[in-house]
Amino acid sequence: MKSDIKVSVCVVTYNHEKYIAECLQSLVDQQCDFKFEIIVGEDCSTDNTRNIVDEFAEQYPDLIIKNYHDVNLGAVKNVVSTYKLAKGKYICHIDGDDYALPSKLQRQFAVLEKNLDCVICSHDMNIINSHGEQQFKTFRKHKNQKNSLLDLYAQLPFFAHSSKMFVNDLDDVFWGLLHPEALDIEIHINQTKKGNIFHINESLGVYRVFSGISSEGLGLNPLVVQGSVRAFEDAYKSSSVDREFIDYCYAKLMFEYAYQSALLGDKKNLVLFINKSCDIKRYSKLQKLFKALTFYPPLVIFACKLRTRYL
Repeated sequence: MKSDIKVSVCVVTYNHEKYIAECLQSLVDQQCDFKFEIIVGEDCSTDNTRNIVDEFAEQYPDLIIKNYHDVNLGAVKNVVSTYKLAKGKYICHIDGDDYALPSKLQRQFAVLEKNLDCVICSHDMNIINSHGEQQFKTFRKHKNQKNSLLDLYAQLPFFAHSSKMFVNDLDDVFWGLLHPEALDIEIHINQTKKGNIFHINESLGVYRVFSGISSEGLGLNPLVVQGSVRAFEDAYKSSSVDREFIDYCYAKLMFEYAYQSALLGDKKNLVLFINKSCDIKRYSKLQKLFKALTFYPPLVIFACKLRTRYL
């Protein structure tokens, strides 16, 4: 039977008791001219998250569907399990510590209905910290409206996961081709092999940093690095790929990791990532300067922190 639901909002949450009410309220308040559902994948939280979801489900029984797990599945399996319950033509992904701004669902739905060559619609996000305080920058400013797979590799990723609405066509074959612990960027890449990404250069949601896997005071998450490496190594397997362009994008990302490591005062990873970047491709004077100065990492760390202070 064909569903009359157009959008399935899939909320994935674990230990988000401080944030999940704000997330769900922002979704039930969306004004749309189509029918939508909200599926909450609650991954056996050890805090009060599930009780808060229960309260919303009781208040909005026609909107909210509970996808509860008896044991903690982990982020990837929770996402897949929740997506598989979606009845909508499109799926909108939201992490339980982020939230939507008014008109988000309507705007993205209209874009995908009009642009049939696009399989994903994303948008800019305002950034707040774990205390709800506004940060200086948006997630990432991105000017291109329509983006190909190569555009995605060039700036991986240029959108937050919670800004994503996409065509609901992910079957078991799609998931079977991915790494068991695939990151969102790997999912984005495999979807974009089937069509373009339409990016709305406007903030339609709020992204919270320092509340989940990446916490304040920690360095680069090794899982993110591993996922990025898998993403680029996968690109090389394609016979049609522009190897030189992928080399440039890969080297540029590793250089960004070196720069982030310097800002975090992480001498070991600073040296590791700049060496890897240069091994892949030497593309800029700044990259070469970093390489030359790695004989004394504290100097690079001091220069990067000084630059950031005066930006």
